[in-house]
Amino acid sequence: MKTPITSYVVKLVSHCNLNCSYCYEYNMGDLTWKSMPKYMSLETVQMLSKRIEFHCLQHNINEIYINLHGGEPLLYGIKRTKLFFETLESVLNGIKIHWGIQTNGLLLNKKWIELFNQYKVHLGLSLDGPAEVNDKYRVDHQGIGSYRKVELAVQQLFSDFGNQIFSGILAVIDIDTHPLSVYHHLKSLNPKAIDFLLPHGNWENLPPGKSTTSLMLPNYANWLIPIFDEWFDNDTGHLQIRLFEEIIEQLAGGPGRLETIGLHPVSLVCIAVNGDIEGVDTLKSIPGEQILRLNISSNNLDDVLVHPKYNIRQKGESVLSDQCRLCDLLTVCGGGYLPHRWSAKNQYCNPSIFCSDLTKLIRHINRKVSYTLHLLEQNNSSYAGAPVRMS
Repeated sequence: MKTPITSYVVKLVSHCNLNCSYCYEYNMGDLTWKSMPKYMSLETVQMLSKRIEFHCLQHNINEIYINLHGGEPLLYGIKRTKLFFETLESVLNGIKIHWGIQTNGLLLNKKWIELFNQYKVHLGLSLDGPAEVNDKYRVDHQGIGSYRKVELAVQQLFSDFGNQIFSGILAVIDIDTHPLSVYHHLKSLNPKAIDFLLPHGNWENLPPGKSTTSLMLPNYANWLIPIFDEWFDNDTGHLQIRLFEEIIEQLAGGPGRLETIGLHPVSLVCIAVNGDIEGVDTLKSIPGEQILRLNISSNNLDDVLVHPKYNIRQKGESVLSDQCRLCDLLTVCGGGYLPHRWSAKNQYCNPSIFCSDLTKLIRHINRKVSYTLHLLEQNNSSYAGAPVRMS
């Protein structure tokens, strides 16, 4: 049975007011954004709402997730964005929409916050750490760091009204920084969650800290483990770190929620500014791999369900490399994130370029959580769902 679509990443604009050097959208070789219109048209918005409605009715779906992206989605403007919300909610009447938006925050102000509160939008802020960390990669088109402007946006989110929509921070890992300094700074901004992201790359285009001679060095795990220990000992229950929570849930046999690890089917597609239906947008880190040659003007969303590039994200271990299928961490790791497995020779039938990092991180988390549960058991504390014990 095909997994229907319940999550949509919608690209409202094709341009951005930052020029982050690691950006998969603009700076990893994909040039499709250059041929896109600058803004999603009202006609495309209307067609999208009808396609989503039809798909939901066909598959008896009563709630969906729509996350607004760009480029920088706030460049769409308040009037257009309000009309987008109104159009989707009018057509999808009776279907609950969970709204989200990922922004660099440069344009955020009181009017935006009022609009997002009106539609109960969860706002994610992209920020890599304090100024000296963030401004290394997150720069504008003149090469000037963005931290000071984002800092003004964060102050808006400190208000009671802003805090209602502020869901968390998305930070790309830089292993040349001090992990706990980054963690403490981001935590000081009072987000509900932090997503630490591995930088995008693949076997043909390795990220910082990975080379043909250093591929097996778990540099990213070494960066994340001190944060995990600090979070697990002091902050779990108060602050979400989704990667850590996901690994714990997978270890305990849970279904998982992130598309970046695990074997569970992924039910997400990306809608480009011109209405193209694309695979997960991070596949742009492999130029052209996101292209499905489908568009909402001529295709129902059900057409995605039979597309090979969608199906590869539904087939679990059957499409993984022998190394992954024989690994005792298979059900937790799931081979890693799809774009990180790609090579010109084997396509996606490779271990993740972050295999050594995922292995070390998962084993560390398993040992620490299992030991904690063991101590609780000795103290006659009740618990359930203990992680599996691995060597």
